[in-house]
Amino acid sequence: MESEEFLLVADKLPQGIILLTKEGLILAVNKKASQLLQILPKNLVNKNISSISAASKKTVIELLRPCSRTRSPVTLSLKLLNNSCTITTGFLFTPASDSMSATVLLTIQKGRPSSTQFLALNQEIYKQKNLMRLLMQSRDNLEEALEKLQLAASVFSHAREAIVITDASNKIHETNNTYTEITGYTNQEVIGQNPLLLHSWQRL
Repeated sequence: MESEEFLLVADKLPQGIILLTKEGLILAVNKKASQLLQILPKNLVNKNISSISAASKKTVIELLRPCSRTRSPVTLSLKLLNNSCTITTGFLFTPASDSMSATVLLTIQKGRPSSTQFLALNQEIYKQKNLMRLLMQSRDNLEEALEKLQLAASVFSHAREAIVITDASNKIHETNNTYTEITGYTNQEVIGQNPLLLHSWQRL
């Protein structure tokens, strides 16, 4: 998944969100997380999450391990260097068959949340996670449909046979290039006309 696509949704969320690999390499940071951390996203991307926490890289990887195994939010408590924010939850966001390109999503909150806040946050993140996946799936479906449409349009335009598309009332909506070559009528001339009537007046 491209980080730009992820941020289209993540930037709209009220929670601080960080997308990273299961080894802790930061891939994307939403606007809220950047505000909480008081660090620009460009200064965080491609760095290990351990660079902004008091924990070692090895410790961070150990903390992320449970998150990379489940789609349900795992409660965490990782204090960050600015001493005002805590990584509160994490879960597997995009699994991968080779397990190397899997990504983990972390949430950041100012201060140390109570157990009630943890529950509310987990429920909200779960809903937002499903919404994000649906949006990504819709985007993939749209891209596939557009590819098929472009292929169909190419076949339509370059077909050796004359093709006429009409509506239920038999009025022309579209013709291909071969139709113009055979009849002499341009696409603009025949739109809205009856093909049978045009055929009787076919140009020589």
